[in-house]
Amino acid sequence: MKWDPGKAFPHPVLRPDQGGEGDYPTAEFEADVEAVRAKGAMAVDVSVDFELSDADLRSLVGQGDAECVLLVEAPTTRFRRLLRATRYGLQESFRAGELKGRVEFRPFLVCLRSLFGFKAAGWHADYGNRSFDLYPGSVLAQDEPAAYWIDTEDEKPIGSIFKHTATNRQADGTWVCDMSGDQVAVQMSERDHGRFEEAGRREPDDAAFLINSIYLPALVHVLSEADQSEREYSGYRWFSTLDQKLEELGCPPLGAGAPDRLADAQKLLNSPLGRLPQFADNDSEPTT
Repeated sequence: MKWDPGKAFPHPVLRPDQGGEGDYPTAEFEADVEAVRAKGAMAVDVSVDFELSDADLRSLVGQGDAECVLLVEAPTTRFRRLLRATRYGLQESFRAGELKGRVEFRPFLVCLRSLFGFKAAGWHADYGNRSFDLYPGSVLAQDEPAAYWIDTEDEKPIGSIFKHTATNRQADGTWVCDMSGDQVAVQMSERDHGRFEEAGRREPDDAAFLINSIYLPALVHVLSEADQSEREYSGYRWFSTLDQKLEELGCPPLGAGAPDRLADAQKLLNSPLGRLPQFADNDSEPTT
């Protein structure tokens, strides 16, 4: 079942970010999903902690009438499995190759047995004294999916989030960032793109100038845009890689609205000013 915050159900369902207008105005159902991949490997360990605050729904779980579950889907490998929690927690290990690419973990609370005339004290007042018949598989609560990228891209240098492309729509001497793909595309004119590729194949000193003139400002721009529009960009591969790199360096995660993304960008690029030939030691090499 795809995540749709506006989806209509035939009965009240506890969902996130609905506040006083939701079916359960004062209750919460949350799943803390963690997927851990060993460095250099593709086997994945998944753990989930569920939180459920509504007393009537918790009573159903306690009686064995409802259960927290996690639907795991990996379109790249055509993998799909429903994991069942032991009350409010679960752990599962996946073999290498089962999960790859963008993987979604979708948390639900589902009905296990037929419940006739069910009602909950925590429903919105609009439901009045109504009751509903529920059947096995009916969704009682739903949290927003968690998405992870299962691959080794996070182990590559930060420059792997960028690619440079040529376009006849860009004026010579200028460039723009297109963030609507799994890599951030730095778009240049065809003339500048050719020069850019040629410079990158020459001496390391040329690469250092490229880092400071293009990659550094591009990275600052990407960090700032991702902070302001986290929901828009969080599904792209570059977002996950960048977030992981920030965590490794102790920088605020994307979406946190960090006060100094220029400083964070310089950390990510390993102090690029010092990589310029005028500043660097003779044995240093630029890194992207």
